[in-house]
Amino acid sequence: MKTGRAKAGLLLAAAAVLLSGCGESQTIRYQGSGGSWEGSYQADLVKSKKSQLGTYSFRYKGDARKD
Repeated sequence: MKTGRAKAGLLLAAAAVLLSGCGESQTIRYQGSGGSWEGSYQADLVKSKKSQLGTYSFRYKGDARKD
C-alpha cells in the first residue's frame, strides 16, 4: 500500500514540474515618440519555446501628404 502512495506522490510531483514550465510567459510593451512620429510595440514572450508574438504600430503626426 505504501508503494502505491509513493508512486502517486512521485507522479504528482512530476506533473507539477512539467506544468510549471508551460506558464513561463511575459508581456512586454514599448512606446516612443519623436517630433513627427509615435509608435508602440507589444509582445508575448514564451521562454520555453524561445518565441514571441507581437504587434506594432507607427504613426506619422504631421499633415497628410499633398500631391
